[in-house]
Amino acid sequence: KSLKKRNISGQLYLPGACKNKKFPAVIIQHGLGGSNTQWYPKLAQYLNKNGIAALVPDSLSSRGLGFRRSMLLSKANRLYDTFASFRYLQKVKCIDSKRVGITGYSLGGTIAIDVVESKLAKKLGNGNVFKASLPVYPSCHANFIKTRPTNTVVHILAAGADDWTPASQCIETVKKKRAKNWNIRITVLKGAHHGFNNDFPPTKKTDRWHFKECGYNVIDEKGVETNKKYGMSTSMGWKNMMMAGVKKCGRRGVTIGGTPQLVNKTLKFTANFFNENLKRVSALKAGFKKLSLDQRKQIQTVLSNAGYYKSTIDGLYGKNTENGLKSYNLKILGGLNLEKSDAVSQLIQKILEWQNIKAKQEITIILEVAGVVGFEPTVHGIKTRGYCYQELSGFS
Repeated sequence: KSLKKRNISGQLYLPGACKNKKFPAVIIQHGLGGSNTQWYPKLAQYLNKNGIAALVPDSLSSRGLGFRRSMLLSKANRLYDTFASFRYLQKVKCIDSKRVGITGYSLGGTIAIDVVESKLAKKLGNGNVFKASLPVYPSCHANFIKTRPTNTVVHILAAGADDWTPASQCIETVKKKRAKNWNIRITVLKGAHHGFNNDFPPTKKTDRWHFKECGYNVIDEKGVETNKKYGMSTSMGWKNMMMAGVKKCGRRGVTIGGTPQLVNKTLKFTANFFNENLKRVSALKAGFKKLSLDQRKQIQTVLSNAGYYKSTIDGLYGKNTENGLKSYNLKILGGLNLEKSDAVSQLIQKILEWQNIKAKQEITIILEVAGVVGFEPTVHGIKTRGYCYQELSGFS
């Protein structure tokens, strides 16, 4: 049927003036309670301090809905609102459309999972996909039968003591999605309740309905969501399906609340996740991280032996590794432009070549002492105190 055009409102938070610089951005999708809480501006401003723009859309106000009737707004409407917000960000001149993420809370978290479905993204994303998604205590009870993800990093942040949207369902969902090539992980906060990002203590709310007794729903290729156990489907209309759920398997009473410590933990977790997945990675870091672990350790070993690296040989990229690479580049290669990937590849190749040459020289020296250069015995290398001792076999 034809769709009625509707405008929704939202708050855009920018980390700086909207001029020539392109910022990464995050859409913060609210749940049933709407966006009119202290949390959303707090999170948006925290992201701004990390150089990330934030958009908080409001799906309820323009429809005249408050919390009591917000369950009547279908998931399909919420998904469309989210993609409309995504398309809006693509038009903002200081937003990098290739570095947009999403986070959502409760039902908003469910939306943050579903936007990763490639079929939806292809139809509604205007040629773009979300780069990263952080669903927070989402409902994980409904999954697409034929799921095909976009190239999006997903990390669910769930509550271990959640009696509204159980973490156990999300753990099971993550297992299923990983088997279908999703790049998805989950962190469960032990003892935390639904709404742990609030600084009021956990409180029992007897007027809230949960549907965890209803089990799992499936979503087909047409987007129809069905609960086979109780014979409910969105084909009967979203409102009718919700009312059927209340009668057949819904229960009253959920616990909501958190602590100041969990509030801070959620802020930091969110900022760290999007810093890692939305910020531009330098060519040097990208070039180093795409190597195998053994190659990264080899590079650190060469840098250490040359006096440019004084930390652990662990293959991890940090300030010490970065400074060692830059120093080697300046002293040995005369200062290649490491903002270019070709120059980074050249630097890495030179270091690895030097490591291979040095290893061959060590073996040749030992064999010359043994008087067997030119023979190819079986060699078992043992490196001790910087010297290469060989156990030679295959000759008398």
